[in-house]
Amino acid sequence: MPRFTVHVRDEWLTVPCKDATCSIKWLGFEALKRYIKNKPDNGGIQHIKDVRFVVRRCQGLGLLDSDDTVEDVLEDNDFVELAIEGDTMSQDFIPSQPGTSHLTRAYREPEQYISLDGNSLTSTDLVNLGKGLYKIKLSPEAEQKVVQSRELLDTIVKENKVVYGITTGFGKFARTVIPVSKLKELQENLLRSHSSGLGSPLSPERTRMLLALRINVLAKGYSGVSLETLHRMIHAFNASCLSYVPEKGTVGASGDLAPLSHLALGLMGEGKMWSPKSGWADAKYVLEAHGLKPISLKPKEGLALINGTQMITSLGAEAVERAEAIYICMGPSGPHNMSFVQISNLNLSVLFILTVLAIELLAACQGIEFLRPLRTTTPLEKVYDLVRATVKPWIKDRFMAPDIEAVHRLLVDQKVWNIAGPYIEKYCMEYIPESRPSSPTAFALDPPPSPRKRVRLE
Repeated sequence: MPRFTVHVRDEWLTVPCKDATCSIKWLGFEALKRYIKNKPDNGGIQHIKDVRFVVRRCQGLGLLDSDDTVEDVLEDNDFVELAIEGDTMSQDFIPSQPGTSHLTRAYREPEQYISLDGNSLTSTDLVNLGKGLYKIKLSPEAEQKVVQSRELLDTIVKENKVVYGITTGFGKFARTVIPVSKLKELQENLLRSHSSGLGSPLSPERTRMLLALRINVLAKGYSGVSLETLHRMIHAFNASCLSYVPEKGTVGASGDLAPLSHLALGLMGEGKMWSPKSGWADAKYVLEAHGLKPISLKPKEGLALINGTQMITSLGAEAVERAEAIYICMGPSGPHNMSFVQISNLNLSVLFILTVLAIELLAACQGIEFLRPLRTTTPLEKVYDLVRATVKPWIKDRFMAPDIEAVHRLLVDQKVWNIAGPYIEKYCMEYIPESRPSSPTAFALDPPPSPRKRVRLE
């Protein structure tokens, strides 16, 4: 039997639907009945039949026609928002809207997996995980390390040993011994007290990177987190259930405590969470809609989930990947690119360089067409085919903005680099001779080109 989660003012209501041919109007009135049933004053509603409302999907805020049937416009476990005429949008409802919760591309559930062991994840892998290209699984060796580490920690608790952060408080409460019965509450309160970030949430891509990198660090087996908790984090990642993590609130120095606390809070079923299926909603409902259970913190696990610098590291990895692709594509040694590196407009250069490159790529493709039937080099032909698979040739003048945006997306997704990169690396290895200093005491200002290095994230 299908069921739907309906948001009415300050409440989220689960409404079962025995007959999928019922209308959206029926769903709205059924949700209102359940809403006033749980309110002492009927929620200020005298007669349900007199209430006028509109119903929207939480994901995308698409307006639903009241006469449409449920089976035609909704799927099982969908989230919808019921807005009563005269009401303002409730403060705790975060709609799916551009700039806060959108995907930059249509989400497709990945089929391939990356195995994490805590030691071999690269910046390229992390960025691809952020894009949703892979799911995560643990290596057998990592699972064994996690289990052994947890067994040691459980022994500490069982033997009533006094160990900081496990059986004691934090900071100035380090000498305060916490009873075993209060250890779970201690860890939960640690996360709640540090969930103090501000601003708009991270994009889904960056939140996925943050979660993936945190899972990778825990997979080392040094933190004492349980295998059960780690598996629940992995299941949430694979379902793309992403906590509300504010952009502001950390300096990325001794630990990204606030962002990681928000990340863990959603996994506990508290606060807000986003998924491609639900949009923004209460975390417990998003997890439930995906058949997932919130994590239940064991001794020391709250500390284990937030003690790290994965926020700044994941954003740094993204910057490295983007910078390398831009460096190769723009050819910074060329004199025509000197304006890109002027200090006076450096911030604008970072913002607009990909747009400039997109325009140059379109111009280059048109130049290649002017010279037909002559052909250019193999890598240029490959890039030409990629661009023309997205943007049609100019037969006559047309509005250029959509074409520029389409090629800009190819650059952002590094599809141009993925095609040209292997040829560039091969050329550097085979055709550019190694330059050595003239004497043992000399040094070279420009080191010889080398194959692309993969940054390892540990």
